[in-house]
Amino acid sequence: YSISQERELLTFLEGKGLDKETLRSSPMPNRNVITREGLLEQNTVAWVRSCIGGLHYFSRMTRWDIAHSVSRIGQASNDPKKGSVEQLKQLAGFLNNTSAYKIRGRRVSGKDRVTTMTDSNHHGDPKFTSLSQTGVIILLNGVPVHWRSNRQPKSTLSPTESEIYALSTGVKDTRLYHWVLEEFSKVETNYPILVQTDSTGARSFQRDTCPSTKLRGCFDFRETWVAELRDKGDFRTELVSDSSNLADIFTKCLSNVEFVVRREQIINYQQSGAYETQ
Repeated sequence: YSISQERELLTFLEGKGLDKETLRSSPMPNRNVITREGLLEQNTVAWVRSCIGGLHYFSRMTRWDIAHSVSRIGQASNDPKKGSVEQLKQLAGFLNNTSAYKIRGRRVSGKDRVTTMTDSNHHGDPKFTSLSQTGVIILLNGVPVHWRSNRQPKSTLSPTESEIYALSTGVKDTRLYHWVLEEFSKVETNYPILVQTDSTGARSFQRDTCPSTKLRGCFDFRETWVAELRDKGDFRTELVSDSSNLADIFTKCLSNVEFVVRREQIINYQQSGAYETQ
């Protein structure tokens, strides 16, 4: 089974004058492009904002592979500069090259499996912002069904703190997705829900295994979201390696080679059968 927005995507690119851009293998190979200065005319500013709005739609519906790029460029929409235009052209070149992409999956027999992975990139874009990036991906039987890439609401003091915020977001998204599955009634849901992370600190925080943690100065442990995160009846965490964390593509400005590797990892995840080992 597959789903694609190729026709709509090509129509959008043509309508914005981006259908002739040079084909690219990555939507964002250079993290410094978007910070390039250069004032734009008002018409160009309006065009940039319109492009970003359309790209947000595709990144939320079927094109998870541009979610981080669109999130990043969208944060410059209030005051776009020359770098924003260059980034749009780079992104358009990637979409022209991959317009035929489909979210594809095969029907499986037996028990359905939901896989959630979270990641963050602590202060990983210092020339652009001091905020960290959250990445979440949820897969049903190895097929992407939900994803997000967005800036965290405030600056964090450590990588562990940013990973905990990302883990909390993944927990909320997964809980909502399980509620949707329960409404289907045909899909069996099991608790505690498993969420995977590559952060030992975030896993320890969720399991409450470090009573003397210095994070007490970062979080109010009486807050509802902390209690929900630590509810062992609802959630449990599992540690995965950085190379196996599929959410990594939603948090970092990857090079061409790194991006292609990460993208193929998600595309082939169901075929690899990795989700079946949970």
